[in-house]
Amino acid sequence: MRKKTIVTRLTIATTLVALWGGALVFFGLRDRWISRIGVSRDFGDMEFFTSEASAIRADRQALRSSEVTREVTDEAVTFTWDQQKSDRDGFIPRRFECDENRVVTFPGGGTIRLAWAAMGYDPALSNFPATEPFTPTKVLVRGDTWEALDDDAFRLFQEEDLKLPAATEPFFPTLQAGQSSLHLSFLNEGLPDFRSVGGLFLMNYDTMTRVSYEGASNINSPVAGEFHAKPAIRIYYPARLGAGFDLAYGPCEEVRLPFHAGSRAKLLPLEIEIIAIERLSSSEQRARTMNESKTHETRRSEFVINSSSSPQTAVIFSLSHPELSQFCDLVLVNQKDEKETFALNSVKSLSLSLSHVFTLTPPEDIKEVVLRYRPNHARVVFELPPLRGIPEVNEEIDNLFDVTVPHLTARNEEDLKRIVTNQAGVQFEIPDTKFPDNHFPRHYENVTVRELLEEYLAHHPEGSRVQLDPKTHYLSIPEPFSLKASWKKLRKWAGI
Repeated sequence: MRKKTIVTRLTIATTLVALWGGALVFFGLRDRWISRIGVSRDFGDMEFFTSEASAIRADRQALRSSEVTREVTDEAVTFTWDQQKSDRDGFIPRRFECDENRVVTFPGGGTIRLAWAAMGYDPALSNFPATEPFTPTKVLVRGDTWEALDDDAFRLFQEEDLKLPAATEPFFPTLQAGQSSLHLSFLNEGLPDFRSVGGLFLMNYDTMTRVSYEGASNINSPVAGEFHAKPAIRIYYPARLGAGFDLAYGPCEEVRLPFHAGSRAKLLPLEIEIIAIERLSSSEQRARTMNESKTHETRRSEFVINSSSSPQTAVIFSLSHPELSQFCDLVLVNQKDEKETFALNSVKSLSLSLSHVFTLTPPEDIKEVVLRYRPNHARVVFELPPLRGIPEVNEEIDNLFDVTVPHLTARNEEDLKRIVTNQAGVQFEIPDTKFPDNHFPRHYENVTVRELLEEYLAHHPEGSRVQLDPKTHYLSIPEPFSLKASWKKLRKWAGI
């Protein structure tokens, strides 16, 4: 009986070895396929779209002026202090997602809606050696229904549906070859003291990857309740995008403190102290870490003296929660009750316990400081319908490797990898390859993502062995098939 069992297992093992080897050959040669159908909603490491809201710590205090060392030389005025590393922790607001009409509604009332969107491909080809004609694609749609609008319908939509006092012209920029325009216009309805915070984040729901783009990341300041973002993207098929950003709104809370060093005040959860007031001729400020341990670090802020610069007043202050400064304004009030407002989301030191603002007003003309705080914070995410205004050849695409790229200039092999990654959502887990010195720059016209990948792999020493993992979407090189190693594993499994 024992002998029969061993023979049976041996037969099975031999068969499996043969099938294993055949499977590796088959899967190594099969067509690469990334389907847009049935992709799971697994965000992977897309933290902006998945992170849970964080709590505001109540145990934090602002630095005291006595805890900051001031040094003056002919070259600079320097401030040094110690802070806990946890003081650099960021703040993640609660996430709100839009409804089917692209409207985000907040618990206390008020909404943010995607009012309209403009998108299309109409690049400037002056520096691109184009040989084939193409049809520019420009589409303007309503945010709620994604219905296309002509110029007259667009103006009527703004005036009657959105109640905007003056019609805004649609945004159709002429971009460089390979860039598509995307203009997202949002409308604030009923949120007092509204401010968008930080930049726009885009995600491709078809590939579950973040969408990189060119152009300013910040969302433009609202005008009559309308605010917008204008990223230049490189997506050529009807992808489903997610668009998100952080915001804050009031009513604002505020606290006043006299204008002198050591002045301190609380505005829960915040605490502020004026560390120093300096009259400086400085055009440069540097911040760096001096010493570091597991829990603490010594930081230094240095104001470089420049005698050719006009004198300015530097107000150096400490906030107990630096990460909340992006929701604040600092207002300087002069002796005539005139106000100068600084939006602290533009201060580039959100991870520091010490910050500053510059003003041309002399110190003796300032009587007080007002800290204004927006207590309501939110992260909003809009799920957009499939993009419109894409090349006609890609309108019915299923296999992302079949996406046609209308124009592309590759300066090096990294550009080839980047376009394959952006379009198909794959990751290269293979060693870099080396192209001939005269291969780049290279211009492509109406080329598929598959052709770009095959060109890259054709110059890779092991390009013919590269496989695509259908679960992780990694392009990798498998370990060489070893009959001896496989036989050893199967013998162990068979118990022989």
